[in-house]
Amino acid sequence: MPLFEVSKISEMGASPEIASFANEGIDKLRARLVNEIAVSVLPNRIVKSMVQVFFQGHIRRSLMLIEGGYEAYQSGRGLVVYICARAIYETVACVLDFCDKLTDHLVAGDFIKTCHFLYARTHAARMEGLTGDVDGFGNTAINILTQIDRLSKHLPNLREDYEFLSERAHPNALGALHFFSEDESTNEDEGLYKFSNGTEQKPSLSILISAGRMLGLMEHGMSVMEAKLAEHHKLRNRR
Repeated sequence: MPLFEVSKISEMGASPEIASFANEGIDKLRARLVNEIAVSVLPNRIVKSMVQVFFQGHIRRSLMLIEGGYEAYQSGRGLVVYICARAIYETVACVLDFCDKLTDHLVAGDFIKTCHFLYARTHAARMEGLTGDVDGFGNTAINILTQIDRLSKHLPNLREDYEFLSERAHPNALGALHFFSEDESTNEDEGLYKFSNGTEQKPSLSILISAGRMLGLMEHGMSVMEAKLAEHHKLRNRR
């Protein structure tokens, strides 16, 4: 069942076309769900299986975020919507950057370096104690802003949209005080703030639809990567 009801989208100030693209991408991600992946140790199969392992984790993360964000939207938890949408942008940037870098490794043709890259990205971390080096290859996660900026070269306004979401996801004024209060001061001698639970600030559904569009782009990137892996496999077998 499509996540967004396209027939009602225009009434909410969002684009039915973008919503349809988002629904299609989300449905394709759902169709990719599997309960297990066997990782082969054979050189001609390990790369493909490890890529699927990487994809599967990010697919499940993405679906939890978009579905959880939509539930939050329906229940009036606007702040959660912003946080989920922002996390989706980060996930998409991470996956597409992975695909770009893996493509470079396939072109270079160094099997060992490719395997190290896959291990590093699959086990990426930032916290001390979870990172380390293996034969000169570390698993320290790439800074997410670096990945956002790399993707923004192909998607105009991406960084601006991400900053908009970050301003609300962070405990800044727009994500804390201003989200839950209104300044109703009537004179300069005495201030008055009135607080609420934030449900009055229900964000536009277009926030989530835009995040869903990003998931459609991510799924397309996965499909392209899989096609490249299939072609790479054919070329290796011809040698």
